[in-house]
Amino acid sequence: MSTHAVSLPMHAEDGSLLGHAQAAFTTGELAVLRDFASSVTALEDCRLIKDDQMPRLATINFSQQDGVQMNGTIAESDNVYAALHLARPLLLANEPASFENVLGLLGRRFENPTLRRALKTLRRHYESGRAGQYFQVTIGSTPMFTPDTFKLWLNAAEYHRDPDKREVLREIEAAIGPASVRGLMLNMFAEKIDVVRRLRHGLVHAILRRVDGDVDSGQSVG
Repeated sequence: MSTHAVSLPMHAEDGSLLGHAQAAFTTGELAVLRDFASSVTALEDCRLIKDDQMPRLATINFSQQDGVQMNGTIAESDNVYAALHLARPLLLANEPASFENVLGLLGRRFENPTLRRALKTLRRHYESGRAGQYFQVTIGSTPMFTPDTFKLWLNAAEYHRDPDKREVLREIEAAIGPASVRGLMLNMFAEKIDVVRRLRHGLVHAILRRVDGDVDSGQSVG
């Protein structure tokens, strides 16, 4: 099986060269990266992203007295459903070119410690979002800002309508209200797509340009 070697210069914020990150990818692995890039391009062509209307919460507060209080733009529209549909091959871990699989592939192929730390940072941001970096809201036994809860919501309400997961979701909705649950999950969705796009336009873009013979001058993971 043929492989394609890639060497990417790593630069510090001041422009100084930190070294090179080297990796070799099979033709099949490059096809996965291309599929990932194509899926992101298709998602970016949807109205929600083109018009910069991704659902986002400006603030999230929680108290025993008032429950979850949110401020931001969480507007339901056909554009939200279209974006969720286009994001499916990027968000579902069992999809060959999902974010999780692509990030895992890159982590296995590159040994450069600086780049691997950057990939771990991307994974952390993808899994818990901004709010999850600072605090956690637990409903019953379910922490809200986790990848498992986001997947629960996708499989219960958006993609699969799994009856068992739907029952768990109903218990969470009963505690803080369906609108609050959906607002939190759509905010996580927007933050995940931000990270997906950073990976696509950073490291994946640089790799594919190198393979295609169009050499970048430097590298940024995101």
